[in-house]
Amino acid sequence: ELGDSGGAHDKESMAGAAGMLTALRGDKRKGSDLDPETKTQLDRERNKKHAKATRLRKKVYVKCLEEQATELAEQNNRMKQEREWREANRRAILETRRRVVHTMLHYRHAGVTDRNKWAKIVDEGRFTLALPVTPYRSFKRSEVVGNGLRILHGLDMVFADIRSIAVWMQTISREATSIGHSVGHSVGQSVGQSVGQSVGQSV
Repeated sequence: ELGDSGGAHDKESMAGAAGMLTALRGDKRKGSDLDPETKTQLDRERNKKHAKATRLRKKVYVKCLEEQATELAEQNNRMKQEREWREANRRAILETRRRVVHTMLHYRHAGVTDRNKWAKIVDEGRFTLALPVTPYRSFKRSEVVGNGLRILHGLDMVFADIRSIAVWMQTISREATSIGHSVGHSVGQSVGQSVGQSVGQSV
């Protein structure tokens, strides 16, 4: 298709070229009854008109190709820019998600239950957290789904889970301390008995 600029002129050129060819065919039919010199002159004129019509057709054809090439180049640039924009947008989304996950894990590990801080990284009304079912943890059975996951909806359930982690860690710490004391006491007794027996035998 011809572009808008110069399209009317190109159509007129094409029409003029077609008219010339029609006239040339008519002149050729008329020249059959002419004398050789006149016929030669008509042949020259006909060839000249034919060459001019050919140049016009070529000019219009080249102009059409140039317009198509320009349009394709512009289209290619638009597609390239769109691809670059999509890629940049994808990377920005991934980076935002990475920061949100990192911050969320930090808050959960540090026991942060400040609703304002959490509201800056998640949408409280739509936030859902999937966790594996772990032993020795306190949670509601209604949180567990069929595939062995706990599903927490909203920040209240997340805060309850954070408090549960704190209690769990305190229990483990107390048990470890108690075991340490027991082991230390037993070792102390064993060492004391061994030393006493050694001293008694020496005496």
